[in-house]
Amino acid sequence: MVQQFSHEQFGQSNSAPSGIADSTISTKQLTTRQISVDVNSIRNVANRRPGHQQQQQQRRLLHQRRRQLPLQRQQQQLPPQHRQLAPPQQRQLAPQQQQLAPQQQLPQRQVPQRQLQQQQPQPQQQVPQRQVPQRQLQQQQPQQQQQLPQRQVPQRQPPRQQKQQRRQQQQQRRRQPHQQQQQPHVFICSPACMNGGNCTATNACTCNTAMWGGPICQTPNRIFWSFDNTLQDLYNNFNGVGNNGPTYSSPGYNGAGACILLTQSSSQSVTIASPFLNFAGTSFTLEVWIYANTLYNSNPYTDNAVFGQFDQNVLDKSLHIIIRNQRIYLGFFSDDVVGTQLLSAGQWYHMAYIYDYSVRTQYVYVNGYLDASRTSAGPYQGTTGSLTIGTNGVNTPNNFFDGYLDSIAYFGSARNASQVLDDATLVSDLTFDGNSLVDRGPLLINGTGTSYSYTTSGRVNGAVTLSVNPSYVQITGLRRLGLNAWPYSVAIWIKPTSVAGGTIMHLSSLTNGAQPNGWCLPIMGLTSAGRIAINSWNGGNMPVTGSSVPLNTWTHVVGTYSSINGLRLYVNGVLSGSSGAYSFAAGGVPMTITLGSSLLGLGVCNTGTIQMGQFYGSLDEFRVYARELTVAEVVGLANP
Repeated sequence: MVQQFSHEQFGQSNSAPSGIADSTISTKQLTTRQISVDVNSIRNVANRRPGHQQQQQQRRLLHQRRRQLPLQRQQQQLPPQHRQLAPPQQRQLAPQQQQLAPQQQLPQRQVPQRQLQQQQPQPQQQVPQRQVPQRQLQQQQPQQQQQLPQRQVPQRQPPRQQKQQRRQQQQQRRRQPHQQQQQPHVFICSPACMNGGNCTATNACTCNTAMWGGPICQTPNRIFWSFDNTLQDLYNNFNGVGNNGPTYSSPGYNGAGACILLTQSSSQSVTIASPFLNFAGTSFTLEVWIYANTLYNSNPYTDNAVFGQFDQNVLDKSLHIIIRNQRIYLGFFSDDVVGTQLLSAGQWYHMAYIYDYSVRTQYVYVNGYLDASRTSAGPYQGTTGSLTIGTNGVNTPNNFFDGYLDSIAYFGSARNASQVLDDATLVSDLTFDGNSLVDRGPLLINGTGTSYSYTTSGRVNGAVTLSVNPSYVQITGLRRLGLNAWPYSVAIWIKPTSVAGGTIMHLSSLTNGAQPNGWCLPIMGLTSAGRIAINSWNGGNMPVTGSSVPLNTWTHVVGTYSSINGLRLYVNGVLSGSSGAYSFAAGGVPMTITLGSSLLGLGVCNTGTIQMGQFYGSLDEFRVYARELTVAEVVGLANP
């Protein structure tokens, strides 16, 4: 509907405005023209009101700013390389706006853009259009105005990279004070470095060639003096020199080699001058077999020195491993532990002297069992001094050992109770691994034999196979098995290919396994019915017979003896029979064990229920102990 406005309503005359055509114009044209005239009339009337033009100017400027805000926001959301900023001061006002110069105009907001281009204003009034942001927005630069210098907008990183960079800077700031206060890392070497070596990594020493020309600059994990007619260390590192003519005696404790004989009246001893062995501030173990000809009890100032290292006679600077007042004694000088067991001359003892640096405790063991300990001790602090065997720097000259020493072993760590017990009582350990009869036990009693072969199909790795007659493996020098009533244990895996009798272990005083003038007894074998049996002696046979043994199957067999429990037989970790208490009547000399044959003892030695003869099959993991194994230990051996 077209609304008509009368001129009287606006205070104007009825005459038509200039530019209006005559009445010949069509109705549609009159209506449109009439509307245009009426609207312009309304605007003219409104423009004549006081202050109206100034209000209109302010409204236009405000409207222009509002139109620019969305464009600015969109430009800010774009990546920096795509932003185009158009400062409004470079936009030309419409001709109608330029005619308002007498009126005060509000300052326009300055918005920078990278590329400023505007079109040349046209003669007619044009309303500025809203600019939609694009990746590459370009505007025409006005030709009549001087181009303004462009503002250099700094390159901004994406928000994720900015966050990562801030995080790295924060971490670096936190790390800098710590790095300034951080001390050089101190490595710990156990065993300790020696001969000027430096601990450059955990348990690794670097030699100082300016101080020491040899290859050794770290305390070894083990040193072993066997005294088998030599003073050399088994590993050829700490070789000794005799003083005043010490001699050797055969057999030694293990019966297979020799031992060193030191005479107190001649002040005989051994010195290892170099390389220096560092005991200071570290754990260590020293084990030795001793046989003293004389021991002193009445004179506390006369010692039987076993081992030592002398720095000076001040607190914790003189290491002395001795027997004092017939008791085992470990001292650092005025910082010592004394045993309780009274020792006797004329018999072998296994002695262990241990210091555990981690708990500052000294321990002394006799024959594998703890005799005494002392906490809050040490550490030893001596930094100079040669090693000495048979004497030390304390109580000189009344400290020389009188008797036999054998198999001195040094360990660069504190041995535990189980290890010490094995060191004192494990007589032999033949695993048959690697096609070898090497003894893995502490006494290093290697085996010998004839007509045997190796197989890789053992119960644990390798094994030996006995398939001809005679074929056997033999170890000798078993001193404890020659002592009356001394406890012992034997253990082995067997895989028979025949069960018509056969000797598994033969004990004899001679290596030929027979009399005359010898002592012999089969201590493990098969009966004629194929049952496993063990045997002992107390003026007569003390047999114990167990169950039948399957062919071509690995079976674990253990025989143990003590004067309290007598002889016991275990098959696959289970007790199969026992004899009751009795006293073993031994041969009185170091003994020999032959595996797989009785040799010349066949038909000569007492036999019990064992059918002596050649054993056919395979053997593995052979062990001999100079003690009675516990049930738990037997079960452990049966389940490797």
